[in-house]
Amino acid sequence: FFFTFQLCSYFLSIMNGQATVVAECSKCGAKFTTAGTTLGGSDSCTPHSFGPVGGFHKNIVYPTDAERAWLAVLDDNKEENGEHFKQFETDMEQLESLKNTALQEVNAKVESLRTLLTQRERVLEQQVEKAFSDRLQAMQKNVDALNEHRQQNEEVKSQSEDALLSNTNQTERETKIVNDCKQIVKDKTPQIRYIPTELRMTFSLLSSIEQKIQAFGKLNTKGIDSGSKCQFPSMAGPKNAGMFGPKVIDLDSILSMQPGVATFVENAQNMRLSFALNVKDQTAVDEIMSGLCVKVVCENINDDAKENDGHIETVKFRHCSKQNQNYFVTVNKRFSRGITVRWTIQPIFVSPDAEKFADAEGSESSQQTYDIKEEQFRFACELNGQRQSIALTAGDAALNDYDAFKQKFLEFFGVQLQADELLFLSTKDGALTEDAALTQFATPQYVITGAIQSTQSGGEGNPGAMKEGLELPKGLKKITMFAACDGKKKRILLRKKDNQINMPALREQIVSKLFKGSPNQNFALRDCNGEALETDEQLIKVYSEPDQEVSVEKM
Repeated sequence: FFFTFQLCSYFLSIMNGQATVVAECSKCGAKFTTAGTTLGGSDSCTPHSFGPVGGFHKNIVYPTDAERAWLAVLDDNKEENGEHFKQFETDMEQLESLKNTALQEVNAKVESLRTLLTQRERVLEQQVEKAFSDRLQAMQKNVDALNEHRQQNEEVKSQSEDALLSNTNQTERETKIVNDCKQIVKDKTPQIRYIPTELRMTFSLLSSIEQKIQAFGKLNTKGIDSGSKCQFPSMAGPKNAGMFGPKVIDLDSILSMQPGVATFVENAQNMRLSFALNVKDQTAVDEIMSGLCVKVVCENINDDAKENDGHIETVKFRHCSKQNQNYFVTVNKRFSRGITVRWTIQPIFVSPDAEKFADAEGSESSQQTYDIKEEQFRFACELNGQRQSIALTAGDAALNDYDAFKQKFLEFFGVQLQADELLFLSTKDGALTEDAALTQFATPQYVITGAIQSTQSGGEGNPGAMKEGLELPKGLKKITMFAACDGKKKRILLRKKDNQINMPALREQIVSKLFKGSPNQNFALRDCNGEALETDEQLIKVYSEPDQEVSVEKM
């Protein structure tokens, strides 16, 4: 109790500024104050051995070699930590900046599309309004002509009835009534035609545009786990002291991997990558060879690629094949055709003994790209004794469009049909038709043979040839019409003397006048009644009257 009291008095006196500790017993820790009192300590400690306050507990200690070495490593470790911390701060600022830039680009590009769609909307609306106005005016003009003719008809009828009741000489009356009626019927009956009421919009490219919009814009990123590993050399422990931890391998100082070329393996649909191994320290490489691996990173960089559509795998170096001075690694992934792949390789070391070696990574190689082509269909074709191999990619419209395939056929042989000529195709199984599945003939077992025949010969026995016995109406020497497409109209003239009153000649003139820049443009025809125009009979039946319109619809 007395000791506690003294200790409390000591602290109170210090707080009140009345006393100061000036000495301390080195044996029991008793305090001696300027007031001449002794605080704390032990009653059995006699005599006290007073000295400087705290001085008796500071012993000089010399660290061992291991302690000194690891303390230095600890300082290095802290410094490395700080460097990585600063780099992450910089990367976070850069990531924020790139995000803002990307969002601005998204807004700008979408706004550009929105503007184009708005402009296109106005153009289409104007086309509809103009087509409506033109046809309404034409109908009203015809209605006015019919009203005027009806009035004239009624007037002549009334005058004729009055003449019948008059005392006019029969001969004179007959002459007048007949002439008046003939004039109304023969001369003043309006020469008009019905105006087609078809007024509808078609959007043949809508599906394609929707697909393109779905794939519009691609976010280019790398996998979160694909970044370089933060290196802490201090983890190797003190230099020249392997007993203090696993040995750290600096891969870049002993070897490097240089990317070569990529090839696509058709059957497996995977990729085979080549690379060269540059050895800088053979002894060190031999030491780590059992754990040396190749890290492969592949990414689809097409605009329609899905986010994070990539592939990462690690292959043991000893599993890579070698040919001459190059090594090869096969990527364990099936790739789609028609894409561009960006790829890199990187040496890494996976320690077989964690106590002896630490895992390590080398520098990633420069980025390489490889285009995987679309699947090709090869056709053996023959025309006039010459044989050609025609290759079409999987997305080519000619594989599903017989007319487009015939056009490709002619282009490969450098032949252009004349106005009165038709091309017929056949194989050993018989003549090809529009319903033929063309891809089944893309094998060496089939040869597609072409034959060009004039429509004047009748084309007997060939599908699509002019029908025998097809006669033109008496007096029909020509057909004149207007072909309309996308707001443009061109006059078409088909002459009998040139054997042009047939569908091939009509289609050829339409291509020549409306699609000069796109001779391979596919299109369908509709007559002035809105019906599909496909046969010579329809052409002659519908367009015997001059200057009617045929609608051309792009496909």
